[in-house]
Amino acid sequence: FKKQRKLLKPKNHKNKRPQKRGYLHFDRWVSSLGYIEAGYIWDPINIVKHRFYPFIHIDKKERHYRRIKGSSLRYMTIKLRPIDYAAHCDALIYSWYAYMLSDRYEDIINREDISSSVLAYRAGRDSVECAKEVITFFRAHPDFQVSTFDVEKFYETIDHVQLKNRWASLLGVSRIPDDHFRVFS
Repeated sequence: FKKQRKLLKPKNHKNKRPQKRGYLHFDRWVSSLGYIEAGYIWDPINIVKHRFYPFIHIDKKERHYRRIKGSSLRYMTIKLRPIDYAAHCDALIYSWYAYMLSDRYEDIINREDISSSVLAYRAGRDSVECAKEVITFFRAHPDFQVSTFDVEKFYETIDHVQLKNRWASLLGVSRIPDDHFRVFS
């Protein structure tokens, strides 16, 4: 991953303002630049020894306004969206490992020649861009049918044994390395 490290290091970091994660947590705000320069997040030995903080959980209230059928009147509903915040340094580590895994994921879907079929969780693509692509495709092919669904509490119901096995498979190993296991758990 030396190539990725070089890509993430800014060439002229003295002129760049360090980025801070703007929320309170157990640890102090950290400069992502400092951890990147020190190489802390790239050293697997550091990650194995790293003591991850617990997430801070909040329920964010989202207001949704819905129209009453056959009327111009609207009513409001509130949906609670669970949000978990990682400690600042922990978030940097999670970001780095997510980057490594998404890089491998991209390699696999390109090798399998399914890149044009897989839209979810793609590096550098947002959901609006993907939705536009799908809508354009189905407008060009009116004989096709579309099914949409939302899986409630998807992440809470993932089988972690299967997830760990898929993670190892993505890395091309039979057992995930200790540093990856620390991030996984």
